[in-house]
Amino acid sequence: MEGIEKVFPGVHALNQARFDLRAGEVHALMGENGAGKSTLMKVLTGIYQRDGGTVEVLGKPVNIQSTLEAQDLGISMIHQELNLMRDLSIAQNIFIGREPMRGFLIDQKKQNQMARELLTSLNINLDPETLVKNLSVAKQQMVEIAKALSYEKTRILIMDEPSAALTEAEIEDLFRFIRELRAKGVGIIYISHRMNELQVISDRITVMRDGQHIGTVNTKDTTLDDIISMMVGRVIYEEPKHHSNVKEGAPVVLEVKNLFSPQVINVSFSLRQGEILGIAGLMGAGRTELARLISGADKRISGDIFMHGKPVTINTPRDSVEAGIGYLSEDRKQYGLCLGLSVANNVALPTLERFCKGLIVDDEKIKQTSNEYKGRIYIRTPTVDTLAISLSGGNQQKVVISKWLVRDTEVLIFDEPTRGIDVGAKNEIYKLMNQLVKEGKSIIMISSELPELLRMSDRIAVMCEGMMTGILGIEEATQEKIIALQVEALNGEMAKQPVALALAALSTESVMSQLAELKEKGIPVIGFDSGVPNAPEGSIVATASTNNQNAAGLAAEEFLKLEGYADALKAATPEKPVVLAVLSQDATSESVTGRTTGFVNKMSELAAQYGTVAVRGHDLWATQVENPTIIIHVEIAATPEIGDVTNSANAILNLENLYSVFLSNEGAVNGFLAATNVGSDLADGGRYQDLIVAGFDAGLPQKNAVREGWFVGSVTQDPYMIGYLAVELAHKASKGEPVADVDTGAQWYTAENIDLPEIAILVYD
Repeated sequence: MEGIEKVFPGVHALNQARFDLRAGEVHALMGENGAGKSTLMKVLTGIYQRDGGTVEVLGKPVNIQSTLEAQDLGISMIHQELNLMRDLSIAQNIFIGREPMRGFLIDQKKQNQMARELLTSLNINLDPETLVKNLSVAKQQMVEIAKALSYEKTRILIMDEPSAALTEAEIEDLFRFIRELRAKGVGIIYISHRMNELQVISDRITVMRDGQHIGTVNTKDTTLDDIISMMVGRVIYEEPKHHSNVKEGAPVVLEVKNLFSPQVINVSFSLRQGEILGIAGLMGAGRTELARLISGADKRISGDIFMHGKPVTINTPRDSVEAGIGYLSEDRKQYGLCLGLSVANNVALPTLERFCKGLIVDDEKIKQTSNEYKGRIYIRTPTVDTLAISLSGGNQQKVVISKWLVRDTEVLIFDEPTRGIDVGAKNEIYKLMNQLVKEGKSIIMISSELPELLRMSDRIAVMCEGMMTGILGIEEATQEKIIALQVEALNGEMAKQPVALALAALSTESVMSQLAELKEKGIPVIGFDSGVPNAPEGSIVATASTNNQNAAGLAAEEFLKLEGYADALKAATPEKPVVLAVLSQDATSESVTGRTTGFVNKMSELAAQYGTVAVRGHDLWATQVENPTIIIHVEIAATPEIGDVTNSANAILNLENLYSVFLSNEGAVNGFLAATNVGSDLADGGRYQDLIVAGFDAGLPQKNAVREGWFVGSVTQDPYMIGYLAVELAHKASKGEPVADVDTGAQWYTAENIDLPEIAILVYD
């Protein structure tokens, strides 16, 4: 690409821009928001038509007029903005316009199989039949990547911020695949604001500024400071904060006590006036869920919130706004802005009543106020009448901040405030946040980037698996200490030089290196409960746990003992079959799939004496049976996240002739309770009062559902025996005796027996 020109009304977007790409290289394209990176790539992919310059592919001049022409030339692009159809499945999105046909009809089975093979090759663990609207932002991004890579003749792949919403593990998978493509001769253009990624994955870096080419360098011959200087024309220093800026004796503005929800476990903390409290944790640790509880976006099960020492009732976002709390979502485009409205109207939304004279909106007053904040926090927009959708990411974030400042909000919750914006815009957001706390505002800052938290925070709270595992003052906080908070218990035990170790279930990847070290030292490790997922081979010598298939089968047996249950199965007909549903949180968890299998197999066996049984809903368990009278419907959530599980629960509740539901683990229970208005819809007089429901495990919400009679009962493991036998196995292993996995059994508990001593010990809090 040489001498590329592109002019929009009032904007010279590309001015003699140039770029070249070699086969088998990763060429990073850098620049601030508005530098022209995406515009240049849209010219290459035929979305925009250039106003000047030349484009050559494999040495031949081309005039790309459409995306189809670009695809025919082997050019694919993963856009920064998600470009998926929410109401279609993953497979349908990947192959839209290229569907395999069988006669005049789309071959759905073949399409799903093709998508499954593609996803497997990318290590993307998703069901291709899942609707995109049920996926998290990170999972949708992975689908975008799969779609771009589904074109077999791709020679040039453009990735515009592909890792912005991915976890570290997902980024590693992405980089692995990029390296494989590079080895095959594919040229990759990689656009990212995460400059630390460039040194890992790129061969060359080109920097653009104001629509022009600034320079191209070999990655190995440059530094990040050089790149930043080229991008912004100045040096930006990002030193970590070494001391708190909170004034001594500053009053507590916000206090949270014992907050509990399906994904937040007993969280308590306080926030002082003028403080920035950072919240660290891996994706899925409960950070965003905590923010949504405080802001009223999600309902809490228990816990209290105080403003200035006084309790406040927050059940809706309106309640939190009235209390003085503003939430800046991690997905500002979906939840923070009305993209089709002007900057002025977005700024006025939370305080629209202040701009009304009776029933008439005072547009001039809105513009006057918006212009005031446009100047105050440097929103780069020609006028406040400009649509929000046309602004860069950094300026969109400033618009979101402005609307809460107009509201005079005391507490601002920033969730991933600099995701997807360039280093210059980041620095402006940082300056703005520091100015806000100087003016007396208080900020909660959720970020996946530890250097960002260390730079901005006065204290850093660490979350892991829904719990707040510690709070560090900035004077003592380091990246190592933050990470260590998630594994300090295991490190402490290792320091004692044990002869054997019994280890509780952990899902974090942080323990993998310790397990490898224990194996290398010859120290046997016994897992209990579900062991340690994805543990290094041979590091866990035995596990004391419940046989999940047998335990879930117990629930099926107890269902058949209920008065009227067998009669309902007998009375069913092919015209009106009875539906027995199973909800599972995750299709990748061995314990959860084992429970699903156990329930399906046992219920199929028992129900067969009353009618014709078919299994529907998921390929792993589905059977081909005609005219069934009894249908066991299996629903698997798209991801273990509470929103996806709740969506799957709602899908079950919409089934015709639904009679009973088995919830295979605590996550499924929590999602189901969320879908039934925290269980109240299951109570007497509720719309699902006749539905028969049972669960698995013994968390507080589930036990409450059993006590209230919303659930007929639940299956629980035997935690006492699990712990006892795990220690016994560890003792044997320490003496060199052979050990093997042990099944510790399960129990059925109901409202009638939950307080009996022999059951109470199994379901203690």
